Amino acid sequence: MKTHLSRAGLLILAIIVTALLQADTLANVQDIRVYQEMNGVYPPLATLLFFLINTLPSTFAEGWILFLGLALLLTLFYTHKYLDEKNTYAVPAIAILSIFLLGFQITMARYDVLILLLMFLTWKAFEKKRFRDSAIFLTVAGGLKLLPIIVLSILWKSTPKKNRDAILHGFLIGLGITIILPFALLGEGFVEQNIQTLLSEHAGRGVQIESVWSGLHMLGQNLIGEKSIISVEALAWDNAQLGREVQLLAIFLLFAGLIQIFTRTKPKSFEKNFFMMIVWMLAVSPVLSPQYLVWVLPLILLWALDQKHARNIIICIVVIGAATQWIFPLHYREFVLQTSILNTMILNMRNIALFVLIGLIYKSR
Repeated sequence: MKTHLSRAGLLILAIIVTALLQADTLANVQDIRVYQEMNGVYPPLATLLFFLINTLPSTFAEGWILFLGLALLLTLFYTHKYLDEKNTYAVPAIAILSIFLLGFQITMARYDVLILLLMFLTWKAFEKKRFRDSAIFLTVAGGLKLLPIIVLSILWKSTPKKNRDAILHGFLIGLGITIILPFALLGEGFVEQNIQTLLSEHAGRGVQIESVWSGLHMLGQNLIGEKSIISVEALAWDNAQLGREVQLLAIFLLFAGLIQIFTRTKPKSFEKNFFMMIVWMLAVSPVLSPQYLVWVLPLILLWALDQKHARNIIICIVVIGAATQWIFPLHYREFVLQTSILNTMILNMRNIALFVLIGLIYKSR
C-alpha cells in the first residue's frame, strides 16, 4: 500500500512541477490576477485562501500552484488513511483527467479544482460510510462556491436514517470552518465588506454566453444573420438580450430537477443522484463557466468505468470536454464576436451533451 501511496505522490509532484514550469503563463490568466487582487468578488473563505497565498515569499502564481500541490497531497493522505487502496491513484487521476478533458489553464488557474477534490472526498467518504466527513467536505465546497451546497439534500436523503445525525454534525462543522476562519483571520470589517462586494457584483450578473439559454439564443440569431448583444458583467461575458425572466425560469427548473431527483433518491443510488444533480444544476444554470465542469466531469468518467453504459458515458464526456476547449480557450474571441456560426453550433452541441450525460447516468446500473 505504501508503494501505491509513493507512486501516487510522485504523479502529483510531476503535475506540480509541470505547473511551476508554466507559472509565468498562469500568472497572466485573468482569474489568477483577480485572486491576487482580493477584490471581494468571491466568498470570504476563498478570499482567505488568496490572502494566505499572498503572504508567501513567492509570486502569487507560484504560491497558488504550491497550494494546489498541498491540496492534492492532503486529499491523497486522507484517501490513503481512511479510504481503500484502489482509490489511492484516483487522486492524481482526477487531476490528470481534468487537464486532459478541460485543459491545463482551466484546471490549474481556477480554484474550481478545489471543488473537484472536495466533491471526490464527499463521494468516497460516503462510500465508506464516513457520513460526517462527507458532509464536512460538501459544506466547505459550498463555502467556496455556493451551488455545491444544494447537493447536501441528496447527501442527507441518501444517508440511512440512523446516521443522519452525522450529516447534521458534519454540516455544522463545515459551516463553522466556512464562517469562523474568515472572521478570525481577516477580521469582521474585512469580511463584511467582502460580502457586500460579492452581493453587489453578482446582483448584476445576467445570463452567461456559454449557458444553455444564451447558446440557443445566439444560434437563433446567427441563423438569421444577426448577432446576440454581448456585455461584460462581474468579470464575465453575458447575453444582454436575456433578462430576469430567463434567470427565473432557470431557477424554477433547477429546483424542479432537484425535487425530482430528491424524491427518487435512495441510499443505494447516491452516486447516480449525486452526479445527476451536479450536472443538472450546471446545465440549467444561467451561469455556466467552463471551469464549473471541472467539479464533476473527471469524477463521472472515473465512476463510469464500472457502469453498464461506460463507453457511451465516456464518449459523451470526451465530447463535452473537447467542445468546451474548442470554445475556451481556443476560439473564445471569435465566439464572443460571433464571427462564425460554427462556434455557436459547437457550444450548443456541448450543452445538449450535458443533458445526454444526465440521461446516460440515469440509465446506468
